[in-house]
Amino acid sequence: MRAVPRLADGYSALGFVLLNGELNQQGAAAAYQRSFELGYGNADILAAFASFAGRTGRFADGRVAIARAQRLDPLNPTVFRTAGLLELDAGQYDAAASALQTALALGPGAIGLHRALGDIA
Repeated sequence: MRAVPRLADGYSALGFVLLNGELNQQGAAAAYQRSFELGYGNADILAAFASFAGRTGRFADGRVAIARAQRLDPLNPTVFRTAGLLELDAGQYDAAASALQTALALGPGAIGLHRALGDIA
């Protein structure tokens, strides 16, 4: 019997590679879903899943994941940056700006925040 890995980080990395390296959205969806299931207590894993969900139009799934990530790690600017980018992808500009402003307040040096806020403006 073959052992099945149970590492959320591994599935998240696999999803990233499948989506960005091989352009395999279906395979990436399965890997990210598994990372979500295994990493439900890890804000970074949930944010990665939310990022994938936003990029693929699964906004409701992304919102569930990012809301949990925000509860788990309310001082993580990356979590709020991801929330903002998810809402930007969804066309919800007020929600995006609010989340991005929170990310900026938590981490003034975070990458891409000013560009995303400029896109909204």
